Amino acid sequence: MVKTKERAKGFSLIAAGLVFLFNPNVHIFDVLPDFIGLLLIYRGLFAMSFSTEKLRDARGLLWKLVIITAVRIVSVLFIPGKSDSFTLLLVFSFGVLEAMYAIPFIVKVFDGFYDLGRRYDAQSVFYPIKDKKGQFTERSEKLKLFTLAFFLVKTVGSILPELTALDLRSGLSADAHRGVTLSHFKPMFYTFEIAVVLVIGIIWLVRTLIYVNGMRKDEKLSEAVFAHYENEVLSDHGMFAALQMKNVLLMFLISSVALFPLQLDGLHVFPSFIAAGVLALALRILARFDKSALYGYIPAGISAALSVVGLFLQVPYFAEYEAKAARFITNAARLYKPIRIVGTAEFVLLLVTFLWFAVILCRVFRQHAALLSNMHKAPQYNPMERTREIMRGVYARMIAVGFGGTVFLGLRAASFTTSMYYPELWILHIACSCVFTVLVIYAVSGAIDAIYERLENKY
Repeated sequence: MVKTKERAKGFSLIAAGLVFLFNPNVHIFDVLPDFIGLLLIYRGLFAMSFSTEKLRDARGLLWKLVIITAVRIVSVLFIPGKSDSFTLLLVFSFGVLEAMYAIPFIVKVFDGFYDLGRRYDAQSVFYPIKDKKGQFTERSEKLKLFTLAFFLVKTVGSILPELTALDLRSGLSADAHRGVTLSHFKPMFYTFEIAVVLVIGIIWLVRTLIYVNGMRKDEKLSEAVFAHYENEVLSDHGMFAALQMKNVLLMFLISSVALFPLQLDGLHVFPSFIAAGVLALALRILARFDKSALYGYIPAGISAALSVVGLFLQVPYFAEYEAKAARFITNAARLYKPIRIVGTAEFVLLLVTFLWFAVILCRVFRQHAALLSNMHKAPQYNPMERTREIMRGVYARMIAVGFGGTVFLGLRAASFTTSMYYPELWILHIACSCVFTVLVIYAVSGAIDAIYERLENKY
């Protein structure tokens, strides 16, 4: 049997994640990245979400928040050299997107905790506090409202200082230069925002940690949640496979996005070792179903190492030259030759990793489609024929992904040579990257709908 501390691990992860959320966002910057905290909370909610539908819904909303807040961090790269109005657009857009998912998430996660309390007769989820008369009062609803209020203050606080970009009075009259625009007070607005959000955030963090810690100490709740997860999920091979493979498919999608050929001053914003590392993690999970997946570590590891080496080679080169300079300048040609060799080998090996990953993925899909066929036996259905029927559509989508990935990664491997002669081809690379990502989404959604949603929900 697992120790009580291990069973309460979910609440500990939620508490750790909350620490990343109390600080203010200034501009687009976030000192304690929200997406890390949200990932910890996601992991903490995972086991208990199988005890109530509301926490499963909250988990789905949380993934969208993770993606939005992660993209917000990356968007910092687009700000240098841009106008204040562009920054306002970014801050406002992310604020609206976060509000669309954060508000229903907060409501559903509290309601999900209430469901746990009613199902397992655990009073800790209602945040009981003893008053001066010695009677217990429930504070969970007040904490829910305070959490919503804190999120709104944090979001609005990040937007308000950027609204100074809308002050256009300096151009409306001949003597407008004698006045003082609101932008002069921007540092003061930042200071005020930081102070207000920090004060409210610290109060919110302390109260929320007390609430979560109370549930963590509730042994009855922790044991009931873990027992349900162990009996209903871990012992169900189909559901376990569905949960694991959804993580694999998400990593597949992330790796395709991480290959987007965005360049700043010749350097790729997303070095390929990010995609190689994500694929290696996905292969590790696939190895639970097919040991051959581990062979993919070899090209993935070498590709990631070459990516790091290439990055160090490219920094001094692109600080002084462009790729086409290697055709005309002797020193540029000398410096660019190892970049060309390393970069080509890097993407060739990444292509090998991708193709091996796709092959293993299809083999595992077939295993799990067979589980689905055997789960619903009927006289009119032959299990093998049913498996072939399911896999027909899945294979078609994977073939499209394989073709698109081969073309795209082949172009990336060749780009270290073609950029010397045709630098305009970066437009083709971007177009192929977008097509590849769309094909991955198409294949991932098809596999989830045809196999893993059915395994998880038993239909």
